[in-house]
Amino acid sequence: MSYEEKLIALTSEDRKKLSKNFAGAGIFAVFSGVVFYFMLTLTDGQGADFFQYVIYGFIVFFAGIVLFLVISSLLDIQSGNKLSIVGVVTDKEVHRSRSSGKNKTTKVTYYLYFGDKKMRIDGRYYHGFNVGDKVDFHKGKHSGTTLGITVLERSGKALADAAETKPKSISDLADSFRNKSVQSDSSAQIKQFPLTQEDIKILLKTRNSKVFSNVLMIFFFGAFLLGTSFGALFEWFFAIPAFIFLIVEFFIIKAIFKCFSKFSSDKASQEKAVTIAKITNKERSSGRGQAFSVTAGGQTIQVTGAAYNEMDPGEEVFIFRGKTSNWLIGYQIKEKGFIPAK
Repeated sequence: MSYEEKLIALTSEDRKKLSKNFAGAGIFAVFSGVVFYFMLTLTDGQGADFFQYVIYGFIVFFAGIVLFLVISSLLDIQSGNKLSIVGVVTDKEVHRSRSSGKNKTTKVTYYLYFGDKKMRIDGRYYHGFNVGDKVDFHKGKHSGTTLGITVLERSGKALADAAETKPKSISDLADSFRNKSVQSDSSAQIKQFPLTQEDIKILLKTRNSKVFSNVLMIFFFGAFLLGTSFGALFEWFFAIPAFIFLIVEFFIIKAIFKCFSKFSSDKASQEKAVTIAKITNKERSSGRGQAFSVTAGGQTIQVTGAAYNEMDPGEEVFIFRGKTSNWLIGYQIKEKGFIPAK
């Protein structure tokens, strides 16, 4: 076996992380309870006994999810222990899945391997270790919540990478990029640079924008359901869109929590990812307003009209993103100054 499992004591920080599960479960329970209440009220006495049984079935299902999250986290806290897994990382995996529809979103899940043992981890810890490193992975014994990863011993490759001269500025990174013996138009280098206060403000603005959009969706669906509830034509059929709203609500709340988590991870890391690549394509769109974009290093970013006119295929561009969230912070071309994301 390439790893060793044992129980160790929880720290105060671990208890705080586990306690956050209660808040998430409570918010979800309140929203779900309101929706189910409306569904049962509107179907009562409408000759929809079968549909009410279906609703009760889903109440039991969602209550089970909430209870599992609460009870498993409570068991972890009451036991006072967490699971420590010590071993050599044999592989890492990033799984990306895209939703269908007009507004496509990408879900990213991170995994590490100890031999044949595959474990899911939070994205905030994924970039802190390499294959071949000996790590101590902590998680809740019952809830499975990731509580931390500590690198105990770096592999030879990791030590060599750490010993490599790191660029101290954007100019150094550009020089390193140009000195590569072979460069294709789509080649790119990614390095970590310190996060500035201006970067944090931009990431905070992005987080607030995403949270606001999700909250608006909750109010939109809520207004729609309340409006249809006063229509006599819908009667108990109102329960159908109410059920759909419950499913959508679950994913919206999950997305809101992820926004806060990603921002906290970026801020805690105190680093941003800087990609330098050659522009491979540029495109403008018109109709409902103008938009400008360029493609470099496999990434497509929105740029200003002024910057777009100065960008040509084959030229270098610096792309700044959050280390964990991958949210765009800004970009830089030629010797021009930094241009923040819109």
